[in-house]
Amino acid sequence: MRYVIKIVAPANGRCGSSYDGQYVKTFDVEAHGGRGYLEVTADPKKALHFASLELATLFTMRSPTCAPRRPDGGHNRPLTFFTTLIEPLPG
Repeated sequence: MRYVIKIVAPANGRCGSSYDGQYVKTFDVEAHGGRGYLEVTADPKKALHFASLELATLFTMRSPTCAPRRPDGGHNRPLTFFTTLIEPLPG
């Protein structure tokens, strides 16, 4: 079984983002000084596929090597700006 990552909404609870309900197509954790660069797609077949739930979870928790910590000292995990779901690839 393959898995995909779906963006639910920004983690701050605000809805209406253009990312809401989309699937992660690409994510470069090192881009923009460690803030990341995200591309999404409405088609789960065009999204990044993962071989297991664990690999998808690890992907969402990645920290950039260029900025592994936030200014407040916490872990910098840019994709956790969003609430995400890991779903089985349909079909």
